[in-house]
Amino acid sequence: MQINKVKEYNIANVLKFRGKIKGNEANNILSSALTKIGKEGFAINGPIISATHSIENDCGNQIFDFELIIPINGVMTSSDGFVYKDKFEINNALMFRHIGNPQTMDSEMQEFSRYMQENNLKPVTPFYNVTVKTASNPEETDDVVIEVYVGVK
Repeated sequence: MQINKVKEYNIANVLKFRGKIKGNEANNILSSALTKIGKEGFAINGPIISATHSIENDCGNQIFDFELIIPINGVMTSSDGFVYKDKFEINNALMFRHIGNPQTMDSEMQEFSRYMQENNLKPVTPFYNVTVKTASNPEETDDVVIEVYVGVK
């Protein structure tokens, strides 16, 4: 696994969602965002980004502090829990690329964390998953490409 140092990762014109959700609600939020983008006459303009800021336990149910960032091809009005931002950026980042089933990323995430610890680097952002290539059917799951970015100091 190759870990790269990236001075800055940024994308212009994004629609963001940030909130506490149950794990099974992430796809509904993505679907709502895509519908909103389409109804407003815009299109996705890059890879979709997600992050989990924290996980809480509520009577046996996991509650995620979840962030979804979708690059779009224009300036959009914020509404319905979605906020338009003119820019999303991560400064002083580390990155690695995973190719394959997303459920097999655990060992790479452990190696990534170990690298930061061994190099006295402290994460100052959550781990952002940038989905470069998705699977449109189950047969393509092993071809998924995800880049993981984290800002460090």
